[in-house]
Amino acid sequence: MPKNIIKRQIISLKKFKSLLEKYPFGTVFHIPLLLLYYTGMRLSEVLGLSWSDIDFPAKQIKLRRQLIYLKRRGYYFTTLKNESSKRDILISDYLLETLRRWREQQLANEKTFGDNYVYEYDAGDGHVVFQSKRFPAEAGAVPLICVQTNGRLVYHSVFIRGLAREGVNAHLFRHTHATQLIESGAQAKGVAARLGHSNVLITQNLYVHNTLKLQAETLAIFDKNLQTNA
Repeated sequence: MPKNIIKRQIISLKKFKSLLEKYPFGTVFHIPLLLLYYTGMRLSEVLGLSWSDIDFPAKQIKLRRQLIYLKRRGYYFTTLKNESSKRDILISDYLLETLRRWREQQLANEKTFGDNYVYEYDAGDGHVVFQSKRFPAEAGAVPLICVQTNGRLVYHSVFIRGLAREGVNAHLFRHTHATQLIESGAQAKGVAARLGHSNVLITQNLYVHNTLKLQAETLAIFDKNLQTNA
């Protein structure tokens, strides 16, 4: 196995808490980490979220686009991976409240940086352009959720390298989210819809880790069946 390949694993709660301790609220990685862990979204989906995608009264994320990086071309807003990826994701009160706090922090950061604060704009073809408040662009700004202190977007490569230093990658959060839901008794169809899969088998075969808990539950069902039919 290549040295830079991170083995598929479950991110334990202890590991996740250690990541949040290293990247507390207010730091650039905190909100992306929470969104990945609590929603199971793809990294490109998380980094492409804007505040208009959050329905606070309904406690939902309305996922409609993603943010990707094209080599030598820059960042682009694009449609999602497929039609089933377009989805509404219910979120917890904890995540919702943290997002509210982060929105307030962003506004405070913008006030602190003043004219040097950076906005992201869609150039019309999805291409993301950056412009400080001092030189506002003609098109409307896209108020991204995952931004640095100065308003500039979170770079995929920087975030990925940061996770690699901790022995994890973005996909492991998606893998962990699906497995935790299945272990807790969620139906595969519901998990597939939450992850944006068109086929339940994709969820079961690719994202549900064969954990000891799942094995123990399977054995318990087998033993119970034997006793019932004995």
